[in-house]
Amino acid sequence: MYLIIGSTGLLGQALTKRFDCKIIPKSIYGEWYDKSKKSEITQYFRSIGTNKTIILFIATGITDSQNTNLKNINYLLPKNIILALQEENTQIVTFGSILEYLMPELNSYSKSKSMLSKFIQNQDLNLKNLFHIRLHTIYGAQRIHQHMFLGQIMNSLRSNSIFKMSSGNQLREYHHIDDILKCIELILKKNGAGIINLNHGKPVRLIDLAQFLFRFFSKEHLLEVDKKNIITNEIHQKLTKHYAYSKLPSRNYLYDIANYFQDQLLN
Repeated sequence: MYLIIGSTGLLGQALTKRFDCKIIPKSIYGEWYDKSKKSEITQYFRSIGTNKTIILFIATGITDSQNTNLKNINYLLPKNIILALQEENTQIVTFGSILEYLMPELNSYSKSKSMLSKFIQNQDLNLKNLFHIRLHTIYGAQRIHQHMFLGQIMNSLRSNSIFKMSSGNQLREYHHIDDILKCIELILKKNGAGIINLNHGKPVRLIDLAQFLFRFFSKEHLLEVDKKNIITNEIHQKLTKHYAYSKLPSRNYLYDIANYFQDQLLN
């Protein structure tokens, strides 16, 4: 039996559809970040009344570092749920960002997710029913985050406006939402617990991605690169491929993202 908290985001919508999840509404979980709600959380899951193992996806997450609820939603909410369900027949899956591993002090968002990781890694808890999956940037969903790199390029292509960027030497992995869902299925089939860095091991430089996309749509004149603006406190290393990706067909990510853009621009 699959349940989900946080069903409205890109990942949450995809998980809900793929696993036919029962949605726990915000009206129920909205204050579960409060440590006084532990018994309420436990009783809610006991009231479901099933002998089957419950798999709970916690897909809530705030990426805006200025949001005042960041710590409550990204850290305290999943923490309290984990503690409340420690002795229950529930498999919990939480989600984070690879940034919390590589650049935990980058911003308030990565700090909040890093706090969750440190809590999960606490050896005294001996958590046996929990996967925390660190994700890279997602594409392939029905919509795209406008404030992120791909979203900004999309806006430039749609509006024929200039896109300004730094030298773009930093590396990023882009993951198709369908591949992420297939990997989650494979992970859940394996007994175990712990923190997973879901890497496919095929990063691209941001400059290479931007140049490819603008060239693909014959709009190279819209791209302005400040070669002197070199970002040093960023991701520049290739990461080890997770075993689940060895089970999936390989993708040419530049062409795949371009085709995704083409579909989005036609809508």
